[in-house]
Amino acid sequence: MDANTPFIQLSDARARERARAGGKAAELARLEALGLPTPPGAVLPAGASRPGEAACARLAADLAPDGAALAVRSSVACEDGADASFAGQFASVLGVRGGRALHEALATVRASYAAARIEAYEEALAANRDSRSATFVEGATLDSGGNASARGGCADPWHGPAPPLLSQGEKGASGTGRC
Repeated sequence: MDANTPFIQLSDARARERARAGGKAAELARLEALGLPTPPGAVLPAGASRPGEAACARLAADLAPDGAALAVRSSVACEDGADASFAGQFASVLGVRGGRALHEALATVRASYAAARIEAYEEALAANRDSRSATFVEGATLDSGGNASARGGCADPWHGPAPPLLSQGEKGASGTGRC
């Protein structure tokens, strides 16, 4: 990957820093570091500006050289935590192909961080979410029926990382959803 890119590959030790990479990306980076199978992925770290289409095109080519679909998902430090899950609150975009689509998907997911429902959820739980939330880009896989899926990770605070979880999408999935 280009040294000037704002994205951090999961194989990079910085991707395991929850404050920088958010919960999903950090857990998947930890799983990868342990040698467990993970989809190819990279994170746009918290505080990074949205990259241009050229950087997005390079990342799309790196993660899916065969033109396969990508998934763009939230990766917020306070997600999937002991105090708050934020389940279903942030947008996810599946079926992302190419730099322009990745550029647009990053904007969609990041815009969901400022939704009124997020603020209400945070207030109800007294959660403290960093407004500079990270965004995770991962290679989506297709099963034998052509259904898109993306993997997510979670951690049990007492026992460590759990095996990756599989979330199913619709056949040839594209568009946005909340995961």
